[in-house]
Amino acid sequence: MARTIHDNSGRASGRFVAVDCAALPKDLIESILFGHVKGAFTGAHGPAQGLVRQAVGGTLFLDEVGELLPSVQKTFLRVLQERRFSPVDSGHEESSDFRLIAATNRDLEDLCAQGAFRLDLLFRLKTLEIEMPPLRERLEDIPALALYHTAKLCDVNELPVKGIAPDVLEVFRLHDWPGNIRELVNVLERMCLAAAAVPMLHLEHLPMDLRVRAARLAVRPPQAAPGEPFPQLEGIGPNGPFPTFKEHRKALVAAADKAYLQRLMDRAQGSIKRACEIADLSRTRLYYLMQEHGVSKRES
Repeated sequence: MARTIHDNSGRASGRFVAVDCAALPKDLIESILFGHVKGAFTGAHGPAQGLVRQAVGGTLFLDEVGELLPSVQKTFLRVLQERRFSPVDSGHEESSDFRLIAATNRDLEDLCAQGAFRLDLLFRLKTLEIEMPPLRERLEDIPALALYHTAKLCDVNELPVKGIAPDVLEVFRLHDWPGNIRELVNVLERMCLAAAAVPMLHLEHLPMDLRVRAARLAVRPPQAAPGEPFPQLEGIGPNGPFPTFKEHRKALVAAADKAYLQRLMDRAQGSIKRACEIADLSRTRLYYLMQEHGVSKRES
């Protein structure tokens, strides 16, 4: 998003400089950001231009800005207020003219309350705030994102362009994606490599953890009665309190898991060993799931 803003702005001809604040080494952070002169510290054999100077005329993107050290927060606040900075040990100031974009997955107001982040810097950063919802909250974007990244991955890995089967997209839709876009791209790359020359990504190309999800999808969850907004699941009734999406989804998944385990034991004719082989589960994991969902061993 930061790069898109840069590319569509009047500063697009300038540089887009990205800084991972969490990865900045503590001893060299000011040198990396603001540059230094020769002899500023051991190993400084010549002057160096900092990232702030490189971003002049363009965009400076501070990723994970909540990880910025308190000592640097004060210095950076002055850069934003005065639009000037000093390379380490230079004794002179240089002007700065760049667009600043900052990103974080932490609650900066909470960090301010803890004394870990400067409140005055937060006010400077929040001139315009854009909330990027996690992937699980914008499931409608997944098909377009998946096709876009699949095409890129196939090109990079010199593979034929691939489509994505609808049942794979359904598995994607029901996954929580704790790793957001990075996780989606990782899954797609593994699938593309597994598919090789096959022109379509199918369920068998999914990583094992998502294949388990696909197996669960084979069991249809309980259907809602006509006129009822939700299936008749424990804790979610037509006259009860309206559930959150998370509560509703959790109840549906639990019901699907229980139905899967019941069918699994029927198919295995009560054999735990056979059930473990079919479901690709360890004996300990299977026993845990059966106990969790109240499914008993069925005798043949």
